[in-house]
Amino acid sequence: MAEPPQREAPDLTRAVDRYARAWTDAATMRAQDLPILEHQKVALRDAGAALDVDRPWATLDLLTALEHEPATYKAMTQMHGRERTAQLVEGIAHEARVRQVPELKAARLVKIWNRLEAEREGLRG
Repeated sequence: MAEPPQREAPDLTRAVDRYARAWTDAATMRAQDLPILEHQKVALRDAGAALDVDRPWATLDLLTALEHEPATYKAMTQMHGRERTAQLVEGIAHEARVRQVPELKAARLVKIWNRLEAEREGLRG
């Protein structure tokens, strides 16, 4: 008999949602070429700290997922509510696996290498 899918702890989903709202506020300011306001910086820092309490390294994992996983970036920038939170939690979990599983880490490095090679070729041509 298959196990039911694991549900994330309510504290983690709240922390992810809080971080997403703070990140979005800061991104809106950056997109308008405006400085991030002090209270926005504090909100982002505090939300990241709360996220790391619920799951160590979660903030770093989320930021890495935003950089390398288009689905996570799309969730952060185009989704809202529970759907966004669920996708971001999955992005965090995926990045934790990338850190821990050598094959996934190697695949990520190859992906980065290929992107850098393509950029280099573009600069040459």
